[in-house]
Amino acid sequence: MGVRTEDSRGGRRAQARSPGPPAPGRPVLVTGFEPFLKHRVNSSWEAVCGMAGAVVNGRPVLVRQLPVSFARAGRRILGWLRELRPAAVVLFGLADEGRVRLERIALNVDDAEKPDNDGGKPVDRRIVAGGRMALESRLPLAAIERRLKRERIPVRRSFHAGTYLCNHVFYRVLAATRVPVGFVHVPPLAERGRRKGRMGLAALRRTARVVVEETVRALGRRPRASRPVAKRGSAPVR
Repeated sequence: MGVRTEDSRGGRRAQARSPGPPAPGRPVLVTGFEPFLKHRVNSSWEAVCGMAGAVVNGRPVLVRQLPVSFARAGRRILGWLRELRPAAVVLFGLADEGRVRLERIALNVDDAEKPDNDGGKPVDRRIVAGGRMALESRLPLAAIERRLKRERIPVRRSFHAGTYLCNHVFYRVLAATRVPVGFVHVPPLAERGRRKGRMGLAALRRTARVVVEETVRALGRRPRASRPVAKRGSAPVR
C-alpha cells in the first residue's frame, strides 16, 4: 500500500472513532506544513514527500499537509486520527536553524509572535482547557539522534517546540492519543546561493526516512503514555 498525499485544503471527512493502541499493519501518519510567512517553500513538506510510496516493516506511511492556521490545523489532524487510526504520528515543521531539532516537550500554550496564514495571532492562550502544562514526546529520540549522526545529519535534541503552530499541533496530538507521537524541526531548504543554515533536499528526505524507520522499529515495544511535566488537568483520551 503506497502513500496518498493530501494538501492542507483537502481532508476527508473524519469517522466518529477514537484512536487506540497500535496494532500490526496500521499506518504511520507523517505530516508537514504548507508555506508560510517568508517561506515560499516549506522544507518540512519537502522532507516528508520523500516518503511517498513507502511501506516500513509492513506499515504504510500516510503523508498529509497541515495548514499554518491555529483555527484549522488542530481540527484537521484530529480528524485524521479518527479516520486513519495510525499506529504512530510523526510531525515535521520548519525552524530557522541549520540543524535538525528533535523536540522533547509540547507546551499547553499558544503565544504567536507573528500571525498565521489566516491572520490569527493568539497570545498566552491554552491549547486544551484544563490540560497538563507540558507533555513529552513518545518517539525514540536517542535512537533517532544516533542514527541521524551516523548519516552525518546535523542534529540536536531540543527542550520544547516553541509556542507557534508546530507546538500547537504537537500538543493537540499528544493530548488526543496514546500512540507514539513526536515532532521534528528541520532547517529551511537550501537554494542556489543560499546554503548557510539550510539543508539540501536529499538530506531533508534522509532525515524523514530515518525518523520514520526508527519510530516503526520502536513500535515492537509498548508505547509510553505522556507523563506530566507539571501536574495539571486530565489525562489523554485513549
